[in-house]
Amino acid sequence: MVENLDFNGLNVTYCYDKFLIQLDKPLSEQIWELNEDIIQLQIDNKYTIDLGYYPSHTLNGKFKVCIIKDSEWSNPIWIKTCKSQNILFNLLQEAIDVVKKMSL
Repeated sequence: MVENLDFNGLNVTYCYDKFLIQLDKPLSEQIWELNEDIIQLQIDNKYTIDLGYYPSHTLNGKFKVCIIKDSEWSNPIWIKTCKSQNILFNLLQEAIDVVKKMSL
């Protein structure tokens, strides 16, 4: 999924990419893939985009995408959540677009 995101103009380093969730399969059949550490991207050595699922390994959780600036994890500058794996691509692209605007 990450390979389909538009990072044009950004210097991206993958801290980790453990995205094993299948978009065409119910979450109830992928419960062990739902954890706090799914994707983390470092952009231009200034921003971090982090995707996790909270709380882990439960159907009662949500996917959470946040943007961290200058490694200040206690003060994210952008956070959005969703319950559906089908919305994740758009949510990640939105986070990337936000970073692009801040990097101008």
